[in-house]
Amino acid sequence: MDWKAEYRRKLVSAEEAARLIKSGERVMIAGGSTDQPKIMKEAIFARRGELHDVYIYHMCPVREPGWLDPGYEENFKVDITGYISPIGRPSVTERRTGFIPISWDMTLKEFERAGEHSLWTGTSSPSRRPTGTASAAWGPFSGSRRSS
Repeated sequence: MDWKAEYRRKLVSAEEAARLIKSGERVMIAGGSTDQPKIMKEAIFARRGELHDVYIYHMCPVREPGWLDPGYEENFKVDITGYISPIGRPSVTERRTGFIPISWDMTLKEFERAGEHSLWTGTSSPSRRPTGTASAAWGPFSGSRRSS
């Protein structure tokens, strides 16, 4: 199959992707300070009335997704990984979220070991000469590979 057709076939809206998350599942939101599209987090948070006990690993939040605010602890169990950031600090200080002070690659290893359900990360359109990091988007996490 032509890679461009395969890519187009897999594209879904943020809302469609967020509907794949079920209560009780674990979600990793990757990216850190440079790569956090807010539309994906907004789509998950918009389902807060339907979801409960969704465990979120959130690396270095730089935008308030909603689940760091008081009152959503039954919906979202959050651990911030890597760096807390000023956005995440109040929720950690008030013990509404946890903090895992480990590096990104250790977070990925923990995510894989625990058999997590999904990884959300920013990606770019495919090209004939890929660069950067290729990551899983949905389904069982299988690892992250660097391409050159």
